[in-house]
Amino acid sequence: MGSIGSDSQQKLNGNQISTCHQKDRQTPARVKIDDAFWNARIQVDRKVTIPYMFRQLKESPRWNSLKHTWKHGDPDQPHMDWDSDVAKFIEAVCRALNWIPEADPIYSTYSSWVEEAVDMIEAGQGPDGYFNTYHTVVVPEERWTNVTHNIELYDAGHLLEAAVTHYGVTKSTRFLDIMCRYVDYICTIFGPEPGKIHGYPGHQEIELALFRLYHVRPEKRYFELAQYFLEQRGYQDGEFFDNEARARGDDPATWIPPPPPGVDISYFPHPRAYWYMQANQQIRDTEKLCGHSVRSMYHLAAVQDLASLTGDKTLNEAVDRLFDNMVECHMYLHGGIGSIHVWEGYGENYELPLDGYAETCASIGILFLGQRMLQRQLSRRVAEVMERALYNNVAAGVSLDGTSFLYDQPLSTDHMKRHSWFEVCCCPPNLSRFLNSLEEYVFTVSDNTIALNLYIGSHYKSDTVEVKVSTKYPWDGHVAVQIHSETEIAFAMRQPRDTYKISASVKGSVDNGYIHFGPKKWDETIVLTFDMQPRLVKPHHLVKSTQGLVAVERGPFVYALESRDAVGPLDSVALSSSDKLSEEKVQIGGLDVISLRSGDFRLIPYFACGNRSQGEGLRVWLKDGDL
Repeated sequence: MGSIGSDSQQKLNGNQISTCHQKDRQTPARVKIDDAFWNARIQVDRKVTIPYMFRQLKESPRWNSLKHTWKHGDPDQPHMDWDSDVAKFIEAVCRALNWIPEADPIYSTYSSWVEEAVDMIEAGQGPDGYFNTYHTVVVPEERWTNVTHNIELYDAGHLLEAAVTHYGVTKSTRFLDIMCRYVDYICTIFGPEPGKIHGYPGHQEIELALFRLYHVRPEKRYFELAQYFLEQRGYQDGEFFDNEARARGDDPATWIPPPPPGVDISYFPHPRAYWYMQANQQIRDTEKLCGHSVRSMYHLAAVQDLASLTGDKTLNEAVDRLFDNMVECHMYLHGGIGSIHVWEGYGENYELPLDGYAETCASIGILFLGQRMLQRQLSRRVAEVMERALYNNVAAGVSLDGTSFLYDQPLSTDHMKRHSWFEVCCCPPNLSRFLNSLEEYVFTVSDNTIALNLYIGSHYKSDTVEVKVSTKYPWDGHVAVQIHSETEIAFAMRQPRDTYKISASVKGSVDNGYIHFGPKKWDETIVLTFDMQPRLVKPHHLVKSTQGLVAVERGPFVYALESRDAVGPLDSVALSSSDKLSEEKVQIGGLDVISLRSGDFRLIPYFACGNRSQGEGLRVWLKDGDL
């Protein structure tokens, strides 16, 4: 068994855990989104997508499976991921309730759904605190015998996150108390002490949840468990997973988990493929990303939480190194990550086939990670990566009418199709909970500085400071920031990558891609304007799939060509640097968007694709007409 990292352990034992980041990240009431583009998307989610998802969960066996009434021989056997599906939905509803007036009829309806779920969870919780539907009614004898693959701790993490959010919104401790009983039990099962399981989950998630719990209930054992999971991960090339397999009677040298229902091939490509869950090396020794992309983002976000709480510079260095590897070698133009379908994750460096996976949840994970990195240090590069993922891959994840979804998001396909639901339905509720917490990503707030990361219309208000952002973004490069403060504070805003002008009463200084003003007492408006012309993107010379091709961006949006907007085969469409791209406003799914026309074809933003008809061809990268 490996040992906890010495620097972190010394700080923990000496009660030197930094408190500078210990405020709860969920639903801060001081920030509210007021943005034409995002208001429309969020309102569709709250009024259409949330009730649509509830119907899907109720009509499937997922919702009622929490009652734990299933018996062997009955149809609709619970799956091991159903708890997490319902948990993410509960959290999405709670986050929406934070912004829905209590007088609105849907407030009481949504609240009743949440309380019904909590009732079922409370009734199904074991005397020891344990709660997991699959391992209670299907395979009770397998509890904690296959932590590698059976995602008990992943389910627990999402339930815990839902409970923390529920507490933050309602101030009721009922759900949180239920989940704390579960976590207290988990603390008796895992850890370095004799008699405990000396391991960590195959699918990261509970680490994030434990840190969120620690912010609202700062019990040392919650911190220590999250730290233990992160520090142990990858010890001796996944020795824990080997030992666990042998204890089950499986030979780790030959055993491969069976594929999930309805799938013909295992996600685990060969025995001991522990790189799939980032467990082939410990975090400080890891040089490049590998494996499942969603797991990796949840992992790095939690590592950044740990680094910020302990001040461990070696963990910060690991996060930065792997973030750089992601951006340089594994990120698609539309902010998607994960190029290999079989394991929903990374290939080799620069292996980016245009029909790659690019799961919606993975890009949401980029926002989780980026938010935490900006809290440590402002960086335009990090904020721009977040923006790229947000306005393209994340925004494309749900249709404009709120009733169909994308799980994977290729940049080239002959059959682009949105789906009403999925057998593994992690993406829809994950996207919903994210959209209803978008306000958490706009600003970074420290003791003496407020920084604007994303050009999203919003309102920040505290007892002494008020910041109102009005913007025409993402269609126009105009951002006005009205600031009033009763005390001296500094203000910073992300520097545009394009040519810009800024008006302010004091001269700003640029540091790491942010324009800094003050500190001072404020009562003025800063106006930022910048270029929003279409720009051609040339391919990276090491990415084979895009050689001889060119793409188009305008503002934060990546543009794409759908079959209906071209004459002839998509692969024959060429674009040259001398071609004029004229801007034309068109309406898609009730939303006005700016399209780009060149000759006999028209490009639209990637997020709007698949909203006019199903099964169309799509290309982001077009033939380079200059070659």
